[in-house]
Amino acid sequence: LTTLAARLDCEVTPTELKQVALRFTKAAAALGEVRVSGPFNLAKQEGKLKAEILALDRQVLNLAAAGSGMDFGTTTINSSTDIELTKGGQEISLAGFLEIARFQVTRLGQTTPTLDLRSDYNVLVDNTAQSATLKTLNLVGKQNQNPLLQAGLDKPLAIAWGNTSGAVGDATLNFAITDLNLADWKAFAGTAAPAGTVNAKLKVVSTAGGKQLALELDSRVEKFAATLGSNQVSQVDVQLQAHASAADLKQFQLADYRLEIAHQGQSALVMSGSGTFDAATQDADLQVTVQATLAPLLALQPQP
Repeated sequence: LTTLAARLDCEVTPTELKQVALRFTKAAAALGEVRVSGPFNLAKQEGKLKAEILALDRQVLNLAAAGSGMDFGTTTINSSTDIELTKGGQEISLAGFLEIARFQVTRLGQTTPTLDLRSDYNVLVDNTAQSATLKTLNLVGKQNQNPLLQAGLDKPLAIAWGNTSGAVGDATLNFAITDLNLADWKAFAGTAAPAGTVNAKLKVVSTAGGKQLALELDSRVEKFAATLGSNQVSQVDVQLQAHASAADLKQFQLADYRLEIAHQGQSALVMSGSGTFDAATQDADLQVTVQATLAPLLALQPQP
């Protein structure tokens, strides 16, 4: 058997990371590399670095997940991020991309579909101003070349948790999951063996320079089935809708939420209400209204 080898090369001065690289090989064949380089003043905690993941092979991932029984099949990972630290390390800028190609996992005899994922991002965190600005975010995920995950910004989105706010205007972040088949991902669910189709849309709106955030969630699982212990449920539809907001990431309000569970097309359980939470005082209030229709509800877990 040929042993997978890892080699760490490190050349650092007080003002520069000339080379910090971790290289993986097997029988002289390259299996990927993780490296960081660039000018960096250790005393000032300031600099411009480039962090890269180059063609990281599934054999390295298998080693990292040793003991879990997972084999990462055809997976490879590439990434490049420019990191800039200024103001004594209080301001951090990250810009780059992450690409996971042909992601696939085999576990317990189950193999997932092939997933291709790419994310481009540009974010600035200012710890002094207690704010962050997501300048760019594009996420595209395809399962067997069909759309599965998508996220994107229309304009730079600010998040503030202090007393100051940024100069950017209002922005919206949209995230969507389209036709996620749970049965395709049984490898991660063990004996539960879930089935069903998931669709979800999440919208986050930033206003007042990031001091006010609003969230809208609309998600649905159709024809859900799973084995729970000795019981099995099937033909279940679950729908969750919610509207929430946050001020300075300290005061949170759940304006309304509604969770409905239906069995074979008949409503079995509906939960709804609202709530608030104050992070400063730790005070919380949650209102819950429950309406159950006993016949379809009890049909989920039949008893003699």
